[in-house]
Amino acid sequence: MAALDEGQPSLEALSGDVETFLGETSEEYYQNGAGLKPELQLSPIYQRFAHLFDVATVERVRKALQQPNDAERQRRLRYLLDFLVAGYLEGAVKEMVDALVTRETQGVIRFDGEELPFRTVSVRLANEPDRARRDRLYEARQAFVAELNPDREAIWERHRELVRSLGYLTSLAMYQELKRIDFAALGRTMTRFLSRTEQAYRTHFEPALEERAGVGFGVARKHDVAWMLRATAFDPMFPKERLVPALEQTLAGLGIALGSQPNVHLDTEPRPQKSPRAFCAPVRVPADVRLVILPQGGQDDYHALLHEAGHMEHFAHTRADLPAEYRYLGDNSVTECFAFLFEYLTTNPEWLEKVLGASPAQIAAYTAFTRLDRLYFLRRYAAKLLYELELHQSPSLGPMPGRYDSILTEATGIQYGRVDYLADVDAGFYVAEYLRAWALEVMLRERLVSRFGRAWFTRREAGDFLRELWASGQRDTGDELARRLGYAAVDFEPITQELAGSP
Repeated sequence: MAALDEGQPSLEALSGDVETFLGETSEEYYQNGAGLKPELQLSPIYQRFAHLFDVATVERVRKALQQPNDAERQRRLRYLLDFLVAGYLEGAVKEMVDALVTRETQGVIRFDGEELPFRTVSVRLANEPDRARRDRLYEARQAFVAELNPDREAIWERHRELVRSLGYLTSLAMYQELKRIDFAALGRTMTRFLSRTEQAYRTHFEPALEERAGVGFGVARKHDVAWMLRATAFDPMFPKERLVPALEQTLAGLGIALGSQPNVHLDTEPRPQKSPRAFCAPVRVPADVRLVILPQGGQDDYHALLHEAGHMEHFAHTRADLPAEYRYLGDNSVTECFAFLFEYLTTNPEWLEKVLGASPAQIAAYTAFTRLDRLYFLRRYAAKLLYELELHQSPSLGPMPGRYDSILTEATGIQYGRVDYLADVDAGFYVAEYLRAWALEVMLRERLVSRFGRAWFTRREAGDFLRELWASGQRDTGDELARRLGYAAVDFEPITQELAGSP
């Protein structure tokens, strides 16, 4: 393919470098997140690929996008520009991020005579039944996060300078151009979602919170919700020894033999510095895809493993002959949709019966609980979007801790506080892609149920249908996937109806 500009690397050359860079960074994230090495060392990798994230490269791709192109080249250039801008921003603060993540990885919280690795505190909070102890541990956790906030603020301010240097007034304007998502319209949709689910949330979630945590809205803190949603009463339904076999059985029903997939690796071994947040590391798509999970016990393990398995199988079944932009980049609403599809098998009565052998009483109780779980998280993320819309437009960080507390607390009834106002923000406006993925999951699930029945996970034909979607990697946008499912675009009406109705 012709060079982007005379004397400069071609699109194919840039694409190859992007793939190599992503493989090396994924390996580094895997080693650190899996607890195999205590430090995160991205700086040397960025240095080797500095030409990718040079502002001149960004400008060449922007210029190429403005020229006449065929549809596929235009799409690849769009995805590439989104990635290069993100890399440009990350590369400029790589030493700062390395230092921050290393401090998190090596951080220790002293509590009641123990020294707890910071990354394990969230697990302890979700499993601590004594609210007074939980509250003190939460305060210790918040104090540690507050110590890191100056570093996060410095990174954010540097990003703001870089965004302006690229010619954008705000980071919101930048993401609007790069993601091709109408964020203002999505914000209005989320405001309507919060309004339409308010009654169901207050009618059903607050009593369950009071029963489980002993506190209601206005008093409850985030650790109370973590304890409530940990739902230890359901642990007998989700035995640790059935965790991987349940995944194997589920995939077998779809015609996938997990043990015969040479391109996937499950890392379930507990390690002291292993991240409590499960993740999928697509080191080489589709040849080397890894799933990392720190088993904690109970239903959380199943949610996490199934969610990341959705990513894993998506990447593992992506066509190897697709360009790197379609195997690694693109609209993350697509891969998150597949992840949520697998995760929410735990809300399917047929799956609970056939895979876990749950009784009708257990199924009724658990499906009612999972609806509350989803209702809380969708409202939390709707509020996060509204907060981040303000954050990405604000000329100053000054008012943002208060806005974070106000917006999240109003939407959830939970005291969010001010400390996590940057720690609770994912890079690249990912909150929007999560929300669109939740909507897409309901659309995809309805399609599977209508074609293959509620036990679609036992049908090889359903697996064939999914494999056909997975093969495209992330070439399609969320709206294009929606059209393949028979919708005009990503539609929030099905999920709103599902969560606003009676349990």
